[in-house]
Amino acid sequence: MKKLAMISSRLFDPINILAVIGVGAMVRSGNTQFLPVFVFGMVLPPFALLLWAVKTRRITNLDVSNRRQRIGVLSVFVFLLFFDFFIVKNFGNAYLLHIFSLFLLWFAGFFGVTLFWKISGHTSTLTVASFLVIQWFGWDWWPILLTIPLVSWARVKRKNHTFTQVVAGVLYSVSFIGFMRLTGLL
Repeated sequence: MKKLAMISSRLFDPINILAVIGVGAMVRSGNTQFLPVFVFGMVLPPFALLLWAVKTRRITNLDVSNRRQRIGVLSVFVFLLFFDFFIVKNFGNAYLLHIFSLFLLWFAGFFGVTLFWKISGHTSTLTVASFLVIQWFGWDWWPILLTIPLVSWARVKRKNHTFTQVVAGVLYSVSFIGFMRLTGLL
């Protein structure tokens, strides 16, 4: 069971999920020519920074389990995301810009919560991504929702989070998606 928890945690790591959602957004927008810029300019740099931070012992692990360390990592990511925002904006695809803007809002809220309390980035990212997939491709994709309890279990089993922290991650993203739909932004 520990091995399944580890595999689930790594497979559904937030960087992996965000990469898949980015590709999904490009496919949905009809703009796959942005893919090399996305991969080499927006996905690999934060991943490389995380690996470097672990290797140089600036953070304890890829999960950034320590909330104080997480604030530092997320601060760097905020800077990178604003840089990425201008890349997306200058690429001239309104749909990608809209999705990226929603992601920035979601990330700002996640970061704000993290300043005071540690919630699960894995479950939060997976939840928002799952609902985006369903939004884009329809309810035939509902089985993707089954990954949320799997990853929630894995994060608790590995002792990365408490039950409350994984539920809070899910609830944050469900609330965000619900608010975006109510306001017509999604």
